[in-house]
Amino acid sequence: MFIVYMNLLFIIIFGEELKQTNMLLIMFDDLRPELSIYGRPHVITPNFERLAARGVVFDHAYCQVAVCNPSRNSMLTGLRPDTLKNYNFGSSFHPHITFPTQLVNSGYNTAASGKIMHWVDGDPKIWNFEHFENDWYGYQGREGGWMNASVMPDKKPLEQFRDYEFTTKSINQIRAMNSKPKYFLAAIGYKLPHIEIHIPHQFYKMYDDRKHAWRLTKRELRYPASISEISHRCCADWNFKFVRDEGSTKYNRSQHIMDQNDIGKPMPQEMHDNLMQGYLAGVTFLDSQIGRLLDVLDELDLWQNTTIILTSDHGMHNGEKGLW
Repeated sequence: MFIVYMNLLFIIIFGEELKQTNMLLIMFDDLRPELSIYGRPHVITPNFERLAARGVVFDHAYCQVAVCNPSRNSMLTGLRPDTLKNYNFGSSFHPHITFPTQLVNSGYNTAASGKIMHWVDGDPKIWNFEHFENDWYGYQGREGGWMNASVMPDKKPLEQFRDYEFTTKSINQIRAMNSKPKYFLAAIGYKLPHIEIHIPHQFYKMYDDRKHAWRLTKRELRYPASISEISHRCCADWNFKFVRDEGSTKYNRSQHIMDQNDIGKPMPQEMHDNLMQGYLAGVTFLDSQIGRLLDVLDELDLWQNTTIILTSDHGMHNGEKGLW
């Protein structure tokens, strides 16, 4: 999944150079092309559409490793995981350099809000203007402990959600860097729709009447078609917790899916609905945050001098082949 808005006043013809621009990098965690611009009309994403109408939507974009750290490092360095020797969460892109460092070396101001790469705590060689992570990893680690279910619609003010905070910080960074004489890179890395799925209640309710759109066929649930359904989840909790009272009450049921003795237990349709409604609510919430960023580009008249890259580190199996 990849969208680029490019303001190219010069085209590479007969050796003519591209125009230098500011850059805005928008990166999501576990966002697959479950979007209206990829033929999924049940997904409410008007600001993805707004950006796509001005740019290029890539239909064939791939990650080398479906894990956030190696896929991000590969994209940001331009090197294969085999070159980086980077296939898991703990390893680093060092001693190689990322493209934000290339921009710093070329005289740009660079700032980040949220998660762009793993294990980088404000390195001034990468982010020379500002780096705002806001305890991303600590927050993710604590989140499951106080959530009422694996998907938690929450009625607290929008301003108190982490991804809203990241957007506000990024907007402030854009304003501040735009007032300087240098070109800039503003990068924002969103937490959603990564599990655990903690989303504003109002976006969850937007999908109450759309459950039929994401339900999978028996063929989609099994691969190959001759095997039985399974229910396997990687890299997160040992069980899913059912949503209760639209997230306002602590769960009272769980679906255990990681124990080797019951991996063959199919995922209940109710749980699949819980997870997909939360996942899509998270996507639509993030769409509203993209709208806030694009509004600032309108306000500051930056469209003629900014290249926007919108991407995800990798996709997700959301029940297909029995995988989560």
